[in-house]
Amino acid sequence: MAKIPPGKRHDPALVLDSLIRIGQPFIVKFIALNNCVLITRVAIDVLGDFGIAATPLTVHVVGHNAAYDRLVRNLGSPTDPEAFRRLCDEHVASTFRVGGGGEDGPNDWPHHLVAIVAGRQILDLSIGQASSAERGIELSPVLARCDEDFLTGRCELEHTTKMSGCYLKYQALPDETSYRPTWDWKSSPAHVFNSVVKRMQDDLAD
Repeated sequence: MAKIPPGKRHDPALVLDSLIRIGQPFIVKFIALNNCVLITRVAIDVLGDFGIAATPLTVHVVGHNAAYDRLVRNLGSPTDPEAFRRLCDEHVASTFRVGGGGEDGPNDWPHHLVAIVAGRQILDLSIGQASSAERGIELSPVLARCDEDFLTGRCELEHTTKMSGCYLKYQALPDETSYRPTWDWKSSPAHVFNSVVKRMQDDLAD
């Protein structure tokens, strides 16, 4: 691994921005977007190469798109589930779940893995696996502030995406570490890591 020389450290905010803009699109060319374990492992390794500490955290995510939010605000709590489902179809109002009974990853791991950056921010480079043009769900990588209550599972983290207005709610599972023995967690691909670091170094040098 080509470590950044002393004195060449970059602003962490710029590194994170580069990882999202430059690194993530390259990573998902080689790693399936629903492989949250391997994507998170690469992200943590890349951040470490830039001198930024990050740790893994298991979560479950539920959410809905902006159309669903508008529908619920206009109608209130639905009393007729079947009629509400028809309205959702008509307005392309959709909900989704990642982990906890949603889409499983490559090894049928029924959770979702994210990175916690410096104990203060959640970084989710693979939430886009829940995107669906047909269902009006458009999700890009998430970077959001978090606190100790969230990290210890005492409260949930709510986040609304800027571009599409999708609502996300993260629930931390700090004691869930069953990803650690998996091949995906233990085998960060060197060619992806090296290429991402090089592209980010070039981006940050501009």
